[in-house]
Amino acid sequence: MPMRLRTAIATAAVALASACLAGCMEQMYPGPRRPRAEVALVQIDGTQLTRFDGEPTETDRLEVLPGLHALWVALDDRHSPAGPGWRAYSVRSLVVCFAAHAGHAYRARPVYAGRQWRPEIVDETRAELVRSWEIDPHVGHC
Repeated sequence: MPMRLRTAIATAAVALASACLAGCMEQMYPGPRRPRAEVALVQIDGTQLTRFDGEPTETDRLEVLPGLHALWVALDDRHSPAGPGWRAYSVRSLVVCFAAHAGHAYRARPVYAGRQWRPEIVDETRAELVRSWEIDPHVGHC
């Protein structure tokens, strides 16, 4: 295969992968999409995101600006501690606040204490838990 064709194919593959990554993320700020270094990525695992900073959403991947944010999450865990074939879920959402930093990727996931659960936030860029706190859903802001 000629070098020009290989370069064109590689360029197209990179563009397609970038478009998919951008397209799969819901942008939660106004204006044009910003460079990756200026935003934070938020994903969920074992939960269902129902609102972000008070705004309804149904996605599981967000692109957000740095700062304090509130996630409304309901439990929807197919990998629950009850074992294979069991699904843990909740009817109501809990609201958890955390501070996002530019260039970081975060994951909201459930953590269990017996039959109780609460959401926790992990900074996947640093592989560490993030300080987070629950708030009253009626307050709605951190």
